[in-house]
Amino acid sequence: MNLERIDPPLPKVTGEFKTTKDGQTILLQLALNGFRWYMESRDNTRAAQIRMETIDRRLELAEKQIAIEKEFPAVASVMTPTMQSNIARPSAPQSKASVLTNEETLAYQNKEIGKELWMIEKHMAQKGRIPDKNGELKVCDCIHKHVNVGALAMETIPIAERAGQPSEPYQKIADWITKIEPLVTVDAIEADDSHLPMLAGEASALRKELALSYNR
Repeated sequence: MNLERIDPPLPKVTGEFKTTKDGQTILLQLALNGFRWYMESRDNTRAAQIRMETIDRRLELAEKQIAIEKEFPAVASVMTPTMQSNIARPSAPQSKASVLTNEETLAYQNKEIGKELWMIEKHMAQKGRIPDKNGELKVCDCIHKHVNVGALAMETIPIAERAGQPSEPYQKIADWITKIEPLVTVDAIEADDSHLPMLAGEASALRKELALSYNR
């Protein structure tokens, strides 16, 4: 369809407001023009659709201008929508820094890492199995769910250093998790679970070493 042949012609949308018209005036004119355009094109469905889309675009621009007029009444009347969209909004307030000390944060991290290592040790001792409803032991993903302790250990390294504590135990935990992760998936355990008791002992040793390091 040639849109230029629609009678009456489709109003041109420039995206600019005249400085003599505020947003409320534009909304009123759009309401009146919208009714007139619809009545003139009611027998031409496509023309009516195009004109209503034009009205929607004009309404969106008018609503933006109203918002700007409320926030910046002194300057909004001489600004185009393009200029208005570039106005910097007030920045969000900065979040407060943590009031916890490095030592307090480290103590929390140590407890969380210790709990995760304990769960890994426990599930490894059980060979990665839990009973189903009939009491039959089935392989679970319990061990693998706790391998995120490696990321927690890596996160703790700089915290320990800032607190003046050794960071080596956390690096050892992270390296150990990297080593055992492919061995504790459901598929890996179903294929071979003979190594799990030995790994449970390693988890226990890491947990105890960590406890000794922060209890000195």
